[in-house]
Amino acid sequence: MENNTDKRKIDNKYRIEEYKELRQEIRLCLSERNPIKYFAYTLTIALVGFFLAEKEAIEYYLKIYLLIGAGSLILVLWHQENRRVEAVFRIAAYIKYFIEDYIDGLNWETSGIEHSFDNKPPSLMSRFTANLDFIIIFFIIYIYSLFILLDNFFCNITTWILMGATGIIFVFFLMLFLNTFNIAFKKKKEIRSEWKIIRDNFIEEGQLDPLPKKNNQ
Repeated sequence: MENNTDKRKIDNKYRIEEYKELRQEIRLCLSERNPIKYFAYTLTIALVGFFLAEKEAIEYYLKIYLLIGAGSLILVLWHQENRRVEAVFRIAAYIKYFIEDYIDGLNWETSGIEHSFDNKPPSLMSRFTANLDFIIIFFIIYIYSLFILLDNFFCNITTWILMGATGIIFVFFLMLFLNTFNIAFKKKKEIRSEWKIIRDNFIEEGQLDPLPKKNNQ
């Protein structure tokens, strides 16, 4: 019995170290959000401001190429933001099922999962406003590029290709928009369920210690 107690103390010591590292990883993921949004805002303001200041000096197709490139970059940044959010959910679920359930006093993620607010699905409006930065920035660039494209429309193959490119970009925007809601409404619960199943399988196969009695659920 004493050996089992000592072993649990040693295991919990490593779990606490892992807990600290993973919490730091979450903080790092969250800290990257604002700089990226500031960069996106700066890029948009600089690009649109430059075009307005040099309206006649910049060649027509160059404007469209730059705007399509900027719009695509905003979508890439948004995609990375979605991946960061999903990564935070994965780390948080791992912390809950593999660390907090074994150690008294560690309950940050456990409290979040069990809190009544967390068990309610987020509203459509809350998810919309959470990504409002990327939506606004994208539409500023997208609408401005369409305005320039249609204002000086040339009926040639290059123009039609550019029209097709703007259409494809908008499709990617819709896919990202839907993926954002999928992460919030569905993926979060799927990730928790996956980690819980993995932990329970490890316990059943003897690769992980059984849960303490108070958490044996």
